[in-house]
Amino acid sequence: MGDQIPIYDKGTGVAYGTDNKNMMADYNFIWDAKMGNAGSNSMLLGLEYLYQEGGKWGRYGDLEGDFYNYSFYVNDQLLLLGDALVLSAGLRRDEHEVYGAKTTGKIGSAYTFFSMGTTLFANYGTSFRAPSIFNLYSVYGNEDLKPEEGWTVEGGVRQVFMGGRIDVEVTYWYSELDDVIAFDYTIPNPAAPRGYGKYANRDSGETSGVEVAFGSRLTDHLKLDGNYTYTHAYTEKDGERFRTVQIARNKGSLTLSYEADKYYVGITGHYTGPRLRWRGDIDYDDGYTRFDLAGRYNLWKGLSVYTRVNNIFDVEYNEDPFEMPGFYAIVGVTYTHDFMK
Repeated sequence: MGDQIPIYDKGTGVAYGTDNKNMMADYNFIWDAKMGNAGSNSMLLGLEYLYQEGGKWGRYGDLEGDFYNYSFYVNDQLLLLGDALVLSAGLRRDEHEVYGAKTTGKIGSAYTFFSMGTTLFANYGTSFRAPSIFNLYSVYGNEDLKPEEGWTVEGGVRQVFMGGRIDVEVTYWYSELDDVIAFDYTIPNPAAPRGYGKYANRDSGETSGVEVAFGSRLTDHLKLDGNYTYTHAYTEKDGERFRTVQIARNKGSLTLSYEADKYYVGITGHYTGPRLRWRGDIDYDDGYTRFDLAGRYNLWKGLSVYTRVNNIFDVEYNEDPFEMPGFYAIVGVTYTHDFMK
């Protein structure tokens, strides 16, 4: 039933598939200490282990691999001047089986003018991202990929109005990446269903943008929250620039909610502007607007029933290469108990 859909079948009669597995263990310890009248200090220490394996088999060839990554991280936050000044710094050390050892870090600060309800903040950090199992061993995988490395700087202002009933935050960020991993449909690839497309490293990448978020308590129970993000993102190879696929330049949401002692109900509108499809050649669609409903009711001492209704107007939209579901709803029950009491 419905519209005819073209089927692409080379007629080999041999199936193909992929399989990916991930296992992660993480432990962290938080140490809080007062510093007399000077302020307070909070330190986070952590260890992380990640193991991944994956591969493909069948019609387009067999390929498999696995790797592990050990990480140690520390983050320290210092509150001074009656909590008006916040200083933070962090380090992370990754020991990757394939790509070796890498240290990244971040520093940040914020200062609040309590008399005006204004907070100014700024952060700087470096990054390291190893290729994923899918990047390496899927039908579009490339075992010769190098990891991405880069840095990000951001700054902004938070402002509180009417004794905290309204708050607004504006943030600007700028990021640069080296050896950015991107999907390139122009690369011949006999292992792919269409014969083209493979993950590859480009020389560099850049993203920048502005995010605006606000929250407004209209009454003691009624709230209006929203956010908007403008993103400019591209990659570069041999002096040629490519707009980053699947990232909309304009995106935002607006939520109206009502919360009382026993129940919560809210409606959210999501807007996503036009984006390039995975091939990077054309805008996949003209953008879309979708509305969702959510509700929760507390029955008794940690026992709650909840519901979520997504895409209530049954809007047709795509997250390339898949068409997203239309109207659908779920209902569930949750129970929470604190065994330490």
